Amino acid sequence: MKAETKRKLFEAWQYCDDYDKSTEFMLQYMQDVAKVDLDCVISFLQKTTDEARLNFNRSNSDPYGGLGSEMDTNSMNYNNLKL
Repeated sequence: MKAETKRKLFEAWQYCDDYDKSTEFMLQYMQDVAKVDLDCVISFLQKTTDEARLNFNRSNSDPYGGLGSEMDTNSMNYNNLKL
């Protein structure tokens, strides 16, 4: 499995956990986000250890891709985002 696909699956899984989505939703969402089939998602879920998932979550602790750190903290004006 490509690293990018694995990253997308981890992120989709975390999103579903964060927003308390159903298992059915999670399986479909992971397929849609990573553009893989159900067999790939099931295999990923079975092979991923709790430790691997915790390591991914620790190393990717900013769910918004760093946008929060780019905003001028002295202003609530969204035009200050450095994109």
